[in-house]
Amino acid sequence: MPISREEFDQRRIDLSIPVAELLSDRPDLAFTLVDVQNLLAQRAWRHATLEDAEQALETLLSRGDIEVAEIEGQRWYAYTIVERRLGFL
Repeated sequence: MPISREEFDQRRIDLSIPVAELLSDRPDLAFTLVDVQNLLAQRAWRHATLEDAEQALETLLSRGDIEVAEIEGQRWYAYTIVERRLGFL
C-alpha cells in the first residue's frame, strides 16, 4: 500500500490526505461512504475499512474541507468549493 509524500514527510498515515485529493479531483460530484472506500482502493491503492474511511471524512468535515448532506437517508460528501476572486472589485 503506497502512501502520499505528505504522509511520508509527516511520518504518519493519514487517510484524510488521499480522500481530500480524490474529492478535490471531482468537486462537481458527491460521494457516499462506500464510494469513497471504493475510490481509495481503485485510485489511491489504499485498502481502508468503512470505519477508517468515515474517520477520514469526519476529519475533513471538521476542517471545513468537505461538506455533507443527507439525501434520502444516505450521507453524501462533496469537496467544498471556495470561490476565489482575483483582482479588484
